[in-house]
Amino acid sequence: MHAAIDKNRPVPLYQQIAADIQQRIKSKELAEGSRLPGEIEMSEQYGVSRITVRKALAFLMENGQVVTQRGIGTFIAEQSFERSYTFRPLMGFTELCQSQGLVPSTQIISIDMVPAPLWVQETFAAEDSTRFLRIKRLRFADEHPVMIEENYFRATLSDILQKDLTGSLFKALKEINAFPSSWLRRLDIYLANKEEAAYLNVKEGTPLLASKDIAYDEAQQVIFCGKEICNPKRYKFTFHF
Repeated sequence: MHAAIDKNRPVPLYQQIAADIQQRIKSKELAEGSRLPGEIEMSEQYGVSRITVRKALAFLMENGQVVTQRGIGTFIAEQSFERSYTFRPLMGFTELCQSQGLVPSTQIISIDMVPAPLWVQETFAAEDSTRFLRIKRLRFADEHPVMIEENYFRATLSDILQKDLTGSLFKALKEINAFPSSWLRRLDIYLANKEEAAYLNVKEGTPLLASKDIAYDEAQQVIFCGKEICNPKRYKFTFHF
């Protein structure tokens, strides 16, 4: 019997098999796109029935960790990671990746002073003519493009340009004494345009997860606002109430 399986444990055998495969995915022993053995081979490997193997695979499929192609086999799916929320989720992308054993990286797309979109003007209660510092970045986890991040700051926060913007935005904000104390996020579904599809390696028109964010200081004044366009195959949200 496979070392990961203990019939004396109170945990169902199919869950033990699923947990073993999940651990092998996490350790990257099983890479994305790799094919799992067939049911017969897995039942011999784990010393269980084919029905038990089938239940384990169904469990993994329900969790989005494997995909089955009829007549071909079962494969390791593209792996996403989750962002869990309480009421004030003040953990940035860099810190989130590191907490889950992933390596974050950043490509700066653009940094400029621009007239803001209407929703940004409304957020800051600004005049139409006000120009904002816009920082647009592509964020990666383990070299996979995960999200396009576009944030708007008042010109008074231009000191942030002296900081490392290829790393944690929260760290940069802390270094200029502008760390948020609370956060508002609104989620939506968004269809990828040509530019976003190219950055995220998806097809144009692919449904993406979009969020608009507002970061506040202790006096509830807006520090910055922005939007994130995320590939839902790579990035998931979990809410706790």
